[in-house]
Amino acid sequence: LVKLCPQAGVDHKPDGYRRPPLQPAAPPQGADPIQFEPKDVASAIFRGDLGSSAGPSGMGYATLRLLVDQPDDTAEALALCVNRIARGDIPEAVRPLLTAGRTVAVPKATGGVRPIVVG
Repeated sequence: LVKLCPQAGVDHKPDGYRRPPLQPAAPPQGADPIQFEPKDVASAIFRGDLGSSAGPSGMGYATLRLLVDQPDDTAEALALCVNRIARGDIPEAVRPLLTAGRTVAVPKATGGVRPIVVG
Protein backbone atom coordinates (compact mmCIF):
# COMPACT_ATOMS: atom_id res chain seq x y z
CA LEU A 1 0.00 0.00 0.00
CA VAL A 2 2.84 2.40 0.78
CA LYS A 3 4.21 1.96 -2.73
CA LEU A 4 0.85 2.96 -4.20
CA CYS A 5 0.12 5.75 -1.75
CA PRO A 6 3.11 6.72 0.44
CA GLN A 7 1.07 9.23 2.42
CA ALA A 8 -1.11 6.39 3.70
CA GLY A 9 1.57 5.57 6.27
CA VAL A 10 0.71 1.87 6.35
CA ASP A 11 3.41 -0.65 5.54
CA HIS A 12 2.02 -3.89 6.92
CA LYS A 13 -1.02 -5.45 8.49
CA PRO A 14 -0.46 -6.61 12.08
CA ASP A 15 -0.83 -10.35 12.66
CA GLY A 16 -4.39 -11.30 13.47
CA TYR A 17 -5.68 -7.88 12.44
CA ARG A 18 -9.30 -7.81 11.36
CA ARG A 19 -11.18 -4.64 10.72
CA PRO A 20 -14.06 -4.12 13.13
CA PRO A 21 -17.56 -4.79 11.83
CA LEU A 22 -19.28 -1.70 10.49
CA GLN A 23 -22.21 -0.53 12.54
CA PRO A 24 -24.67 2.12 11.44
CA ALA A 25 -23.90 5.43 13.11
CA ALA A 26 -26.53 6.64 15.52
CA PRO A 27 -27.99 10.04 14.63
CA PRO A 28 -27.18 12.88 17.03
CA GLN A 29 -29.59 13.21 19.95
CA GLY A 30 -32.72 15.07 18.92
CA ALA A 31 -31.79 15.15 15.24
CA ASP A 32 -34.39 14.48 12.60
CA PRO A 33 -33.59 11.44 10.45
CA ILE A 34 -31.96 12.31 7.16
CA GLN A 35 -34.41 12.30 4.27
CA PHE A 36 -33.66 12.39 0.53
CA GLU A 37 -36.43 13.33 -1.87
CA PRO A 38 -36.72 11.43 -5.17
CA LYS A 39 -35.74 14.60 -7.05
CA ASP A 40 -32.56 14.87 -4.91
CA VAL A 41 -31.59 11.26 -5.66
CA ALA A 42 -32.29 11.75 -9.38
CA SER A 43 -30.31 15.01 -9.38
CA ALA A 44 -27.30 13.30 -7.79
CA ILE A 45 -27.48 10.52 -10.38
CA PHE A 46 -27.63 13.00 -13.26
CA ARG A 47 -24.56 14.81 -11.86
CA GLY A 48 -22.61 11.53 -11.92
CA ASP A 49 -19.82 11.03 -14.45
CA LEU A 50 -20.92 8.78 -17.31
CA GLY A 51 -17.31 7.64 -17.66
CA SER A 52 -17.24 6.21 -14.14
CA SER A 53 -17.12 2.47 -13.68
CA ALA A 54 -20.20 0.67 -12.44
CA GLY A 55 -20.35 -0.35 -8.80
CA PRO A 56 -20.93 -3.88 -7.47
CA SER A 57 -24.49 -3.83 -8.81
CA GLY A 58 -23.13 -3.49 -12.35
CA MET A 59 -25.24 -0.38 -12.91
CA GLY A 60 -23.37 2.71 -14.01
CA TYR A 61 -24.75 6.23 -14.12
CA ALA A 62 -26.16 5.71 -17.64
CA THR A 63 -28.33 2.82 -16.42
CA LEU A 64 -29.36 4.63 -13.26
CA ARG A 65 -30.31 7.69 -15.32
CA LEU A 66 -32.58 5.55 -17.47
CA LEU A 67 -34.24 4.14 -14.36
CA VAL A 68 -34.94 7.43 -12.60
CA ASP A 69 -36.05 9.16 -15.81
CA GLN A 70 -39.04 6.83 -16.26
CA PRO A 71 -42.61 8.12 -15.82
CA ASP A 72 -43.30 5.42 -13.20
CA ASP A 73 -42.36 5.37 -9.52
CA THR A 74 -38.80 4.03 -9.95
CA ALA A 75 -37.21 7.24 -8.63
CA GLU A 76 -39.46 7.08 -5.57
CA ALA A 77 -38.53 3.44 -4.94
CA LEU A 78 -34.82 4.21 -5.27
CA ALA A 79 -35.18 7.18 -2.88
CA LEU A 80 -36.93 4.88 -0.40
CA CYS A 81 -33.95 2.48 -0.55
CA VAL A 82 -31.45 5.34 -0.16
CA ASN A 83 -33.37 6.69 2.85
CA ARG A 84 -33.50 3.28 4.53
CA ILE A 85 -29.74 2.87 4.06
CA ALA A 86 -29.11 6.41 5.39
CA ARG A 87 -31.16 5.63 8.52
CA GLY A 88 -29.51 2.25 9.02
CA ASP A 89 -32.95 0.69 8.61
CA ILE A 90 -31.94 -2.34 6.58
CA PRO A 91 -32.20 -6.05 7.36
CA GLU A 92 -29.22 -7.65 9.10
CA ALA A 93 -28.83 -10.06 6.16
CA VAL A 94 -28.37 -7.15 3.72
CA ARG A 95 -25.78 -5.17 5.71
CA PRO A 96 -22.79 -7.37 4.81
CA LEU A 97 -23.66 -6.95 1.14
CA LEU A 98 -23.57 -3.16 1.44
CA THR A 99 -20.35 -3.10 3.44
CA ALA A 100 -18.44 -5.91 1.71
CA GLY A 101 -15.86 -3.56 0.23
CA ARG A 102 -13.59 -0.87 1.58
CA THR A 103 -13.15 2.38 -0.34
CA VAL A 104 -9.58 3.52 -0.90
CA ALA A 105 -8.77 7.02 -2.17
CA VAL A 106 -5.99 6.72 -4.77
CA PRO A 107 -4.44 10.05 -5.81
CA LYS A 108 -4.82 10.92 -9.50
CA ALA A 109 -1.81 12.24 -11.43
CA THR A 110 -3.97 15.18 -12.52
CA GLY A 111 -5.06 16.00 -8.96
CA GLY A 112 -8.01 14.82 -6.94
CA VAL A 113 -8.59 11.22 -5.94
CA ARG A 114 -9.99 8.12 -7.56
CA PRO A 115 -12.24 6.11 -5.21
CA ILE A 116 -11.57 2.39 -5.57
CA VAL A 117 -13.62 -0.22 -3.72
CA VAL A 118 -11.61 -3.25 -2.61
CA GLY A 119 -13.07 -6.42 -1.20
